[in-house]
Parts: sequence; C-alpha cells; structure tokens
Amino acid sequence: MPSLSPGDASHTAVPHFSHISPGFPTASFQALTTLNYRWKRYILYISGRQLNILRSATELVQVLTFEDELVAIEAERSSDELGNGSGGIAVAGRTDVWILEPVTGQENRVSWRKGLVLKREDKEDAVRTLSWGNEGEVLVGGSKRLSLFSTIEGSRESSPVSSTTTLKELAEKTPLWTKELASPVAYAAFSPSASLIATTGVRDRLVKIWRRLSFEDALFDYAYLPHPGMVAHLEWRKPGPVQLETDDLGERRGSVYSVRHDDELEVLHTFCTDGVMRLWKTGSHQDLDILTLHTSVDLVGAIPSSPTLTNTDTGFPTSPARYAFLLTSGSLSSAITTALGKTALSKPTHAQEHLKELRTKYPDVVITLDGRGRMSAWGLTSPGQRQRRPSTPSKSASAGEVFHIAHTEDLGIRLEDGENARFECWVEGDDVNVLVHGFEGRVQWWKGGVEGLFSPGVFASERLIRVAGWGGVSEDVSGLSRSIEGDKIVAWTDRGSWQVVAGRDSREGGRRAAHHALDTKQQMPDPWCSIVATGRDNLAVIAFTAKYVACFDAHGKAVGARTRHSLDATSVRLLLLPLPRMRDERASGSVYLCYDRHGAWLTVLGPPKDHDQSTVRISAADTRHVTILDPEISSTQSWSHTRVVLHPRKPSWVRAVCVDGNGVVYRRDMSSTHFSGQGKPSEESGLMFHTGVKGATVFDAMASHAALVGEAENELVIVDLKDGFVEHRQALKARVRQAQFSTASSGIDRPRSLLAISYDESVDLMAEAHYEPHSEHLTWHHVKSISITGIGLVISSIAWTPEGQLAIAAGNSVFVASGVLIGNQLGAELRDRLDLSVAASAETAGLAQLLKQPLAIWHPHSLLHTSLRGHMHAAMEVLRKLEHKLRFFGEGDVLHPTFEQEPGRLTSKLLGASTGGLDLTTVSDLRAQLSTLDLPRISMAEQTELKHVFEAIAYVQEHVGSLDANALRYLFIWKLRTLQVSSVQSPPEAKLTTGDHTSVPTAPTMTYREILFATHSTTQQPLLELLVAHYTPLTPTTARTLGLSHWLREVHAPVSEGSALASLDQLFESLAQSAYRSVYPPDPAKAALYFLALRKKGTLLALWRVAVGNKEQRATVNFLKRDFAVEENRTAAKKNAYALMGKRRFEYAAAFFLLAGDCQSAVRLLAGQCEDIGLAVGVARCFAGDDSIVLRDLVEGTILPRARDEGNRWCMAWCHTVLQRPKDLAKALIAPMRVLRDGLKPRARYWQQDDPLTLTMYESLRAKAVKSGKKSERLGAVQWEYEAVLRSARILRRQGLLLQALELVKTWEFAPAGRHSPENVDDDEQHVNGIAERGKATSEIPSREEGQSDPLVATANRAAPPAKSLLDEFDDAVPPPTVPTPQGTAKGVRETKAAELLAKMKAKKAAAAGSTDGQVAVKEKPTQFDEPAASSILDSFGF
Repeated sequence: MPSLSPGDASHTAVPHFSHISPGFPTASFQALTTLNYRWKRYILYISGRQLNILRSATELVQVLTFEDELVAIEAERSSDELGNGSGGIAVAGRTDVWILEPVTGQENRVSWRKGLVLKREDKEDAVRTLSWGNEGEVLVGGSKRLSLFSTIEGSRESSPVSSTTTLKELAEKTPLWTKELASPVAYAAFSPSASLIATTGVRDRLVKIWRRLSFEDALFDYAYLPHPGMVAHLEWRKPGPVQLETDDLGERRGSVYSVRHDDELEVLHTFCTDGVMRLWKTGSHQDLDILTLHTSVDLVGAIPSSPTLTNTDTGFPTSPARYAFLLTSGSLSSAITTALGKTALSKPTHAQEHLKELRTKYPDVVITLDGRGRMSAWGLTSPGQRQRRPSTPSKSASAGEVFHIAHTEDLGIRLEDGENARFECWVEGDDVNVLVHGFEGRVQWWKGGVEGLFSPGVFASERLIRVAGWGGVSEDVSGLSRSIEGDKIVAWTDRGSWQVVAGRDSREGGRRAAHHALDTKQQMPDPWCSIVATGRDNLAVIAFTAKYVACFDAHGKAVGARTRHSLDATSVRLLLLPLPRMRDERASGSVYLCYDRHGAWLTVLGPPKDHDQSTVRISAADTRHVTILDPEISSTQSWSHTRVVLHPRKPSWVRAVCVDGNGVVYRRDMSSTHFSGQGKPSEESGLMFHTGVKGATVFDAMASHAALVGEAENELVIVDLKDGFVEHRQALKARVRQAQFSTASSGIDRPRSLLAISYDESVDLMAEAHYEPHSEHLTWHHVKSISITGIGLVISSIAWTPEGQLAIAAGNSVFVASGVLIGNQLGAELRDRLDLSVAASAETAGLAQLLKQPLAIWHPHSLLHTSLRGHMHAAMEVLRKLEHKLRFFGEGDVLHPTFEQEPGRLTSKLLGASTGGLDLTTVSDLRAQLSTLDLPRISMAEQTELKHVFEAIAYVQEHVGSLDANALRYLFIWKLRTLQVSSVQSPPEAKLTTGDHTSVPTAPTMTYREILFATHSTTQQPLLELLVAHYTPLTPTTARTLGLSHWLREVHAPVSEGSALASLDQLFESLAQSAYRSVYPPDPAKAALYFLALRKKGTLLALWRVAVGNKEQRATVNFLKRDFAVEENRTAAKKNAYALMGKRRFEYAAAFFLLAGDCQSAVRLLAGQCEDIGLAVGVARCFAGDDSIVLRDLVEGTILPRARDEGNRWCMAWCHTVLQRPKDLAKALIAPMRVLRDGLKPRARYWQQDDPLTLTMYESLRAKAVKSGKKSERLGAVQWEYEAVLRSARILRRQGLLLQALELVKTWEFAPAGRHSPENVDDDEQHVNGIAERGKATSEIPSREEGQSDPLVATANRAAPPAKSLLDEFDDAVPPPTVPTPQGTAKGVRETKAAELLAKMKAKKAAAAGSTDGQVAVKEKPTQFDEPAASSILDSFGF
C-alpha cells in the first residue's frame, strides 16, 4: 500500500546527495514518465513495489511504497504544458489502480498521496497499460479488457462504499465502460484530444484505432493500421508548448505555429521491427480513413556508418536494433529562440545560422541511435501544425519530406546488445533533456543545448552530457556490504539480488554497475540472510542462508558447493586475513574470515587469480570457534557483538573486539594464523574495559575505538581501545539503528575518525576531536546531519565509501551523501575554531583531520599546561613572541602554530633559563591586541580563554618571590577560574551580599587537584593572605569553595605569627563572625557550629544573651548555661540535635552534637545530609585535632572510599597525605586505575582520572625523597613510572599538546629499580602508614622545580619560609624498636640515640608552645567551658 502521508510539513529541503540509486527500474514500457506541475518538472519511475518521484539528478522528492508489484505509471498532462494541470498520477499494480493527488505543504513543498481507487471487477484481468484522456479520464488496458474510468469527484460511477484495503478510507471508482479484448494489450493510448484510442497487442502487426462517436457511451468506429512486422512501440505526437509573444500593441498572444486549433490533425508514430518509423495523420471529416500514412523514416538507413544487418542465433540476418525519440516543432522552435536570444549581440556562428535555417522549416525532428554511440537527426515537416507564413512556401519543406540535420559518432548514450529501451524527451529553455530507460536495469538522464546537439561541427562528448544514472535493486535493500579493498559498496536483498551502488563501477555511467541475481539452482530456496562482498571477480560475494553458505562469482554463478554452517547468518561480517608469506613462496588463494556477532567464525579459501573456481574451500563452522578465548578476562565467552579488524601496526595480525551483555568491551590481538591454521598461532593477553552500558544493541569498532549504544538509556558511548577511556558519552535523540566507523580503503584499517549514527530517517556524522579540559565526556563533535525525512522511507543500512562518503539504504533506494559539508551545518563555535564561514565548504574527511591537528603553542590549553607543569618562564616567552607577532598582524594573515620554530628548539626552551617576566608595556599591548584581533585556529570562546590565561600569568608573576611552586599553581588556577566566573556571570550575579550589605565576589570551586597543591605548599600563609584580601569578609561559602579547611596546615597558630588568619581556628573564628552577621538582625544560631567547634561555648552564650528579639533566645540561653560534662545534659543536647534534624536544620543539629561532645555524629551529619565535606573536615580538625580518630574515620570511611569509587586520584592523594601514608600517596598519583580500584565494582574510566599533572606532583615527592637522602624507590611506585609516563604522553597527544608530550618523554628520568621490592622497605616507612603524632617541622617540601634553572621558581623556593606541614611526619616518624643483629649493632646504637634525642626535642618544643600560648596542654577532654569576659566578647564583635 502506498504511503499516504505528504510528509512532515515543517520539513526543509532534502539535502542534495552526490549520487542516488532509487531502485532497479521495472522492465515495463510505462515504467517511466515525467510530470510538469506548478512550473516544475518531476521525473517518476517505478521500481518493484516502489514509486520514485525525483526533482533533479540527486533529489528524491518522495517515495511511495505499495504492497504489490507495480507495472505501469502515467502522469496527467496539462493542456498548456506549463504545469497548470491537476498533477494527478495513475499508478497500476497487477490488479489495482490508484490515483495519486498532489498536496502542497509549507514552503510550497509538493508531495503526493493516494486519492482514489479504480475498482476492477475481474481480478484475473492483469493491468498492462495506462493512459490519461480529457476531463480526468483514465484508460486501463488489461490482459482481457479495456476499461475507462472517470476520476472527477461526484461522477456517475462513484461508489458509496469506501475501500478498506488501504491505510486510509478512499473512494472507489467503477468503470464507465469496458470492452473485451481478443488478446492482451501491449499499448493503449489516448490521442491528445482524447477522440482516438490506439491499441496493439503483444507481438501484433496491427494497430487498432478506436474513434469515439460519443463521449457519453462506448460507441466507436474502428480502423487497423497494418505493418510488415511486429509493432514495437507507438505514441501520439505531443502538443507543443504554448509560447506567448508580444505584438506591436504590447498585448500577449499565442504563437500561430504552436497553439493547437480544433481542426488540427492528430499524428501517431509507430515503430516496427523492420526498422522503419511511420507517421500516421488524421484527415478531414469527409475522409473515409481515420488515419492515413503521412511519411516514414528508415531508422536503419538513417545512420550511414552503422551496420544495416546483424546475425542471430538462428543464422538468418536481421535488422539491427534502432532507437529513436522525437522533438516537436513547437519545442524545437522554443529552444532555438532561447538559444539565439542568449547570443543576440554576438557575431553569428555557423551553428547559429544552421539553427535559424532549421527554424524556418518548422520541422518535427526524429533522433535515431544505434546504441553504440552513433546518432543521426532528421527533420520532417509536421502534418499536425500549420505554417506561419503560407505566402512564402519556398522556405518550408514540402509535406512529408525528410531531410538530414546532424550526425555524430561516439555519443555517450550506449545500450547493451539487444537491450530494449524507452525514451522520454522534453525541452527546458534551450536545453534538450533525454531520459533513457534501459530494460537491463538503469535510467540515464542526458542533457545538451540545442545548438550543440544539432551543430555540424561539435564533438560528440559536447552534444549530450550525462546528468544522472539511476539504478539499484528491485526489492527492499536488506544490507550494504563494503568490499575488501573498500572501493565498492554492494546493496543486496534477501532474494539474492545485488548490485554495486557506490564506487568506481557505479560512477562509469552505470555500464558496469549491473544488477545480478545469485544462481540458486544448487542452493536452498530459503531467503538469504547476509551477503558479504569481496570485490574480486573470481569470488565476488559470499552468501549465507540460515543453514548454508555459498560462494558466487561476479556474474552470480555459484562457485563450489554449498556448506552447512552454524553462524548467526543475520550478522555475518567479512575480513580478508593478512597472511604472512615468504619471499619465494608460491602464490596461494586469499583466505576470508566470516564471523558473526557472537564471535563464531569460519574461513573461506578463495582460488588464486585465473585459477579453477572449483578450488574454493569453506572450513567447517563450529560454535566453539570464538574469536576471543581468554579465561583470564572472561569465563562466559558469550558476546553480544564482535568485530575483527586489521591490526594498526602489525602486518599479519588482527584485533578482535567484543562486547558482552553488561557493556564490557574486550580487546585481544592475535596473529592471522589463529584463524587460517597456517603455522603456529600467536596472541597477546586480552584487555577489558567497562563502559556502564547495559544491553548494547548497536556496536561497531575499528582498531582504535569502539562505539556502542545501550537499549535502555539510548546512550552512545565511545571507548578508546588503548587505555580504555570512555571518550564520549551522550544521550541520543531517538532509537539508533546502526553505527559505523569510517576506515580507509586499500585493505588498510586506518581510522578516519568519523562515526555515522543512523536513526529511522536521519544520520548524524561525528568526528573525533581533542580531549578538552572543560568538556564533560564529549570528545566527538557532531559535524553533519543527513536526513531523508519526508521522503517516505526508513533507513535500513549504512556503509562508508572509500572517498569518505556515506551510503544510506532505505527501501529500494541507496543514497550516497556528499563528502562535502557546508559551514552552516557546523556549530558556531566549531565553525569559528576551524575558520570557516557560513557559506564555506569543506571535505568531511579533511575536517576530521583538522579537528585533531596539534594545538598552537599560544593556544590557551597549551599555555595552561605549560604553566602548571612548572615552565612558567616558557609560557611568558610565548606570550612575548605572540605580542610581537600581533603588532603587524592583519585580517587574512597567517599565524604559525609554532612561530616557525623546530619542535626540538621549543622543547629545549621549556627546560632553559628564564629571560625575565612580562613587563607592563607587553602586558598592556597584548591585552589590547587580544581584545581587538581575531586570531586564527581558535574560536572566540578559546580566544577569551587565552585572555584569561594571559591575565592569570601576568597576575601570578607578581607573587613569584613570595610563594613556592605549589602555591603558585593554586594561585594561578584560582585567578584563571575567577576570571572565567566573572566573564560568564552577569554583574548582579558576580557578587554575594552579606547581611550588612557588603558585596563579596563569588569564589570559584577549587578541586582536589588545587587542594593537593596547596596542601604541599610551604608558603600557605602568604597564599591565604592573598585570598583573604580578595574576599573580605570571608564567608563560609567562600571558604568551602576554596577548600581552606582541607589545606590549611596549622590548626592552632602561635601568637607570634602576627597574622589574623594563620591557622584553622583563626579561620573558624572569622567564619563564625561572618556567619553571625550574614543576616539582619544577627543570628547566633548560624555561628553556633563554628564557636562550638572552637570550644567557645561562652562566646556563643554571650551572643545569645544580646540576641534580643530572637524567639529562641530564652530557651537557648537557659540550655547553654548547663554543665555539659554531666551525662544528662549531653543526652539532652543529643535529643535537641535529633529534633533539629527532623526540621532539616542539619548544621545547627551538628552544633548540638558538638555541645554533647559527640564530634563523630556531627561530622557524619555534615558529610552526609549536608554534603559538605570541607566543613566536616574543618570541624573534625578544630574540635578533635589532626591526630584524632574522628578525622581518620571521616577520611578512611567516607572520603577515601568515595574517591576510590570515582577514580579521583587527586582526592585519594589528599587522603593519604592527611593519613601520613607516603607510599600510598605516590601510588595514588601514578599507579594504574585498576590497581587503585582493586576489589571494587568495575566502572567506566575517563581520561580526566589520569591527569598528566599527577606526574608533576609525583616528581616533586620523588625529588623530596632524594633530597632527604632516602631512596626514591621507597615511595613504592617505581614499577608504575614507565606506564604512567606513556599514559600521560598519550593523553597529552590526544589533547593536542604534542610539544608537551615530547618534553615529558624526553626529559623524564626514571628512578633506578631497587634491589628490594616495595614491601621490603625500611621499617620507618612502614610505620608512617597512619596518622602520627604531630612532630618536628621539617624544611620546605622539595619539588621538581628545585632542580630546574627557572630563576622565578627558584626565587620562590628560596623565599619560602620553613613551616610545619601535614607532611611533617613523612620522613620523621619514629621507627619501632627492632632486634639488633651482630652486623647492625653500631647502626642500632646510633638509631637509638637519635630517637632519644628526637623525643627530647619534641618535648621541649611542645612545652615552649604551651607556654607561649599561655595555655596548658590538654591531656583529656574538659568537663566544662571557660567563659571569657563579656568585655572581650564585645570588643571582638565591634560592640
């Protein structure tokens, strides 16, 4: 049944394809027609059950699909040939006839839908031909009857019963009359006036003429036109187009020689097997004959150089095949007038003079061809038109005269020997359009100017140019198969037909793109489930049914015998195995690997070239043959999908990629002998990657990536097959039908980094880009959409062509999308990054390479990584050169990505000495340049980021002398994110307002990476002062986003520090005051948590006493007066805490837990319900101390498990820093993620989890270990250094930072492996795996920058004052007593003395600290709080 929908009304114009194959045209004389509707020409032809409506060579307007095979189609012609008719189309199957009506949607898009059903009573009367008459009449010629129907609404033969055989209730029409036929009709056609009907039977020598005596009743006169042979074709002369001319008065009038009059003659052309075309014309009303012979044209003799006889199998010579089409005098004159008008002002040429002479004769032109490239044009005076100037008969040819016009050799129109063909011709402007329907299965469209077509001296190639060639298969395409070399795309059906629809053969005018059907004499009649193409002539395809596999050559002939198999035939894929061969080894046949989605496989041994085809051998297929058999990575060996591709580096190896039902991707490399059995197989251990996708329904893989789509979430996931990173994760808009990567041709699986995702009516193309720091799992960019929405088809399969184009199969049709995209199809940012305009075009494959090209050294991501790596001087040097280049930079100039320097010199500059910072002039000039110029190779968003990075570098260089390297990293990232936040937020959102209406800038969120840098900094106090100076007053929100409670080293600062914020307790004091004043009137409840964490209950009580007007004042004051050393009061405090939790006042509830002395519950509440890890850490440290079990439980029980589960290396490293575990800290930084998450539920991995900057921190720790005199291998991570460096280099390369990756692998110095394993290190290192007692402060932490020649960083390290750190105990932990051995007695004595001396020093320091603070060291928890004097409280709060 046809598709009734006119298509989506909102659908825009279907994009033009580079080539389309709408389907195999039906071998019928009425399979092709044209329609002129609303001044647009549409081409219609039928293919199996499908009706194709085309507008141009590559634009398929609509496809209607029916349940039965179609046999004929005819479009209603407008009376004036200008497209002012009804636009109706009659389509016939074997038993049914439908009338299609045009529907106009938005943007004047025209489509057709089913309007009427012409009901025929005798179902055995097969329809053979259709013809339109006047007033909506349709003549249906069948095998038994000739029937006439009226399609006018409300006619006397309309049936009140609606049809239920279609998708929509449609009105039925019964025939006005029927006439029995003696034999099946071959042609039945109305004359243009509908007064005559011409019919002929199959293989008939007579043409029957029916003259209508009444248009109401079936009354006819009959006449017969005899022919000496079988009538091959007949057609009525078409009326010429109406040409409107302007007379002297300025009024428009019809052309005398082109407008039909009532008494104008009817002309019939008949073609007979004797090679003669005859013209029959009507006479006057007094003539006895209905039609009389006017003239005839010998088509065989019309081509002098073509053979006039041809031999047949019977031995008797016959006339050769001749083909012809006609141009009426009206169409010819119109074309000549247009052509001469274009060159009216130029000097006349010989061809133009020839056209002028031709126009004066007013001829009809018959163009005859022999199918081998020869063409001859002959003119004859048309009997159906009157002469325009009868007074000058000498200028016109005599009636019936035939004269020669033009002849040519080597014309492009060629047909197979004996091939039947039908022609359709029309004129548009001065162009002559010719449609050639070859019954071998192709439709060709040729076009040429009338001047070149009939010019005596024009080359044959310039007369007619091939516009399009259409073909395909006659049934729904079941799949597309790409050949081994990748130079052909084969479309195949389940009935065994196949055809090359894309590639070199399809582009050669369709001559070699023949339609093939498999020889099924030796095969089972079961439908074919899969056909894979090899591209070889001796073994073209390998076809699978549900039980058998067979091979066929290029002509569809079976090669060898069929063989039973046990594969899943619906998912079979093909791979040519790259077998290793010795130099002198004799050439053998190719070995093809056929495998299904479950991993089962078999091999087909093809014959060598020019050898006996019977040597084809098919190996026995067994379900035990699975591509991946590795007990170490899988025990089930059950795969949902499997792909086997060529190895990217090893010539004779393949890579098998599988996915199971849980979304786990397996990869294993093995030699091709694993499948062929030739030689000893070798293979590597498999790899396993988790994606988090459940029930993958769509899967594809190439050597470097795998893509899968889950059934439930409809989520696309792309996995890197080297490191297992999930590069892309995206929720899709609709259900995915297929995904396919693009690979290069010539049998080499080189990734093109293009992925096609097909839906029901559209395909999205995605291209691989760089890893971007700010992109959240979106590495692949959408670059193009290909849609067939509104056509009426559903996509069934896709395949990539060798040129990077995409072939799309839908119904009988195959669309080959152009490999060129327009700039407006890209997003604005991506288009700006690639420097493409909206109207610019680019190759899709080239665009994919542009997205992966290395970043320029002045790119913001490059400068960012260079600065954080510790090469701030190199970043400043790049900025100085950028400023110099931009001084004379103009629009259209080229800015070289490396400033025309060699990579070797650039890497050496990364390690070289600094040449100074950025002076004020450079800063101001570069700031102005970046604000006004549009730099190439980056988008506007990236240029804005470049300005931010530049401003951050300029800001950080001012503090190089006072901060160490780690503090500079923290400050650099903080400044950069502050600039980013300020540029994104609007002015009202950029600041927070406290209770006293003080504006505070919004602080950016600092991740655990920055927190770890600040934690290991030895200049925390000047860093904190810079932050506090920017955020005044310091609010709890600001402290939380900056992570202050995580990285502040000191909990209780000595009075001699002389800083308002030198420790965590001072920070909490400031936060308490800020929280207290955050609302008006001030609320002590908001500051309760901070005061009680500082154990200052008296201060909190004093604030409650002055909180006049607060409804909770009296109850809270009375409650705080209690002695919470008493268990009863502690229980009451806990009850209040639980009551507050019920009211969801969690922070206030945590304060009451602290009041009850239950710090553990308070911390859990803050970390759980409040989800504020920073506040929980700060409360645990202030209230219980760094060596408390509360902090240990929080880190080990909450933060560290969450970090391990998420794969957050920075958070794990911070946890081990707090827990005083240096070995675990180094392990967290560089160990593989599988080691860090050992024992946990597997999860998907992302490249952000392996940040290359972790090597910078690890290198700093290793340098500290070396400086302290201990072996670097004691960190316990030496065995992972090599893997970590290579992994980081690969990530940097994927980020586009090739220079930084080169610097890393070039300068990294691996620590020598020790003689002992990491488990056999000294006891002092094993002892520090816990929260140790706070001990003696060591010197500043050495970092990687201490050994480099950058004076800026060196100055920062020298200026950094020594201070205590959370890492103080890393190297100073006291080892446990050991039993001395005779060899180590002296060493033991020395160690004992050193331990005693160290203990005494620690005791003296603790006593000195206690006396300086004026406080007594607390050995046990206090029983009550000491309330300070009221005057001191008022002074502190400014009262």
